[in-house]
Amino acid sequence: MKKNANWVFWGLVLASIWLLLSQGDIASWVIGLPFILIAMALRPSGQQSQNKESTFNLTGLLRFSYFFFIESFRGAIDISRRVLTTDLKLDPYFYEYSIRLRHPVARQLFVNTISLVPGTLSADWFNENARIHSLDKQPQLKQGVIQLENRIASIFGEQLDGH
Repeated sequence: MKKNANWVFWGLVLASIWLLLSQGDIASWVIGLPFILIAMALRPSGQQSQNKESTFNLTGLLRFSYFFFIESFRGAIDISRRVLTTDLKLDPYFYEYSIRLRHPVARQLFVNTISLVPGTLSADWFNENARIHSLDKQPQLKQGVIQLENRIASIFGEQLDGH
């Protein structure tokens, strides 16, 4: 029964993401539904995640969805501002971020969504660390990455140690 619930959960997550990406266009399901089904058929069996205890938290997912929307909007404004200004105040650099998440799916989601934080990009992921590229050295960029990880932890019911 738990396996079916997990399958339904991920199907709903992928369908929700498709709805956001397609802006609710009904005709897009001709393409979206087959790809969602293919993604569900090709996803890992779940043996890996059985070793890592976690629980799904719907409230955490709703909070993350809101966060995702807001950060996407902020990122678009940040990039627009940087492109339209004549004084680009950039000070790019890389830094290592120690990932605190334990659940494999949570870690993957985190690494794939780091780029939501305006001015950041996930450049590499190895062992317990993510290598993050940042457009400047503003402390709020690292705070944004920490906040993103905390939001993802709330989806999977993880309690994170301080950073």
